[in-house]
Amino acid sequence: MGGKLDLADLKGHFRAILTVSLMQTLLVGLGTFAALILLDVGPAVALILAATALATAPAAVMAVVEETRARGPFTNLLLAVVAISNVLAVMVFGFTLAAVPLMEGSTGLSLALTRAPLASLGGSLLLGGVIGLILSRVAPRARNRQELLIIILGTAFLTSELARVGLRFSPLLINITIGFALVNLCPVKDRLFEAIEGVELPLYITFFTLQGAHLDVGALGEVGLVGIAYILARGASKIAGAWAGALTGRASDKARRYLGPALLPQAGIAIGMCVAVQQEPSCSFFSSLVTTVVLASVLVNELVGPVAVKVCLVRAGEARGRGSRSSKAKGGAEG
Repeated sequence: MGGKLDLADLKGHFRAILTVSLMQTLLVGLGTFAALILLDVGPAVALILAATALATAPAAVMAVVEETRARGPFTNLLLAVVAISNVLAVMVFGFTLAAVPLMEGSTGLSLALTRAPLASLGGSLLLGGVIGLILSRVAPRARNRQELLIIILGTAFLTSELARVGLRFSPLLINITIGFALVNLCPVKDRLFEAIEGVELPLYITFFTLQGAHLDVGALGEVGLVGIAYILARGASKIAGAWAGALTGRASDKARRYLGPALLPQAGIAIGMCVAVQQEPSCSFFSSLVTTVVLASVLVNELVGPVAVKVCLVRAGEARGRGSRSSKAKGGAEG
């Protein structure tokens, strides 16, 4: 995902990327929070659920983009918005989780509450930038694709394990930053990302298999009005926020129409947020409710979201894979 943030390709679209990312983050947070408060959900629970609603599943979006071989301005804008929006989502969730003890009355207001999320954010971006800079100098020395692949996968596993075990940083932010640094600094970036594309399919299959293991259909019967309100408010706010951001940022008509539905997928990051809630002592009284609601939402959005992404890419005229309208038109012209 970070590798799609090529500044040369995104030149002229920075305003649209920032306005869409900020607007949909703001509206999703406020819309989901308001819907839950109207159902008499406690403010701490509503805030946590609103924060989890911000994330969009990057792997799901990337998988559909690769499947359809979509290329073009709309696709670039979509991938950039997903990347930036997830960075914002991780930031907001970190501060929200840190504020729960204050809202539950177990601690007083203190600047120390912001220390952990700020350290995680800054440390993740710094570590990713440094590693990306090092890799941009090491990668040109690789003699073939196999060596490049070893370097890339080794780095991804190393940084993720460091983040999980010792540093408590965000592996998402670290690796997005690495990809961003590589695509803008590495002289052999084409070779580098071609090596990644060679192993994407089995990784995506593994990802969706693991996500499927979390999709408990029985959870749908347990969420009640809170879960339904969460799912509907998140979806409506994503679409409205993307539309408003595209309009404010003077993005294309395609972006206004199709960007919102393409942001619906929800999976790995939201599940990771649930795990963080379960591990936070101050959230112990409502962690099961949060987990049930979010997993039910993941079930719905992982069934509906990828289909919506594919439809949006096809209607935007940038899908070139088999079964897309553009590939059929091309085949008819060639015939």
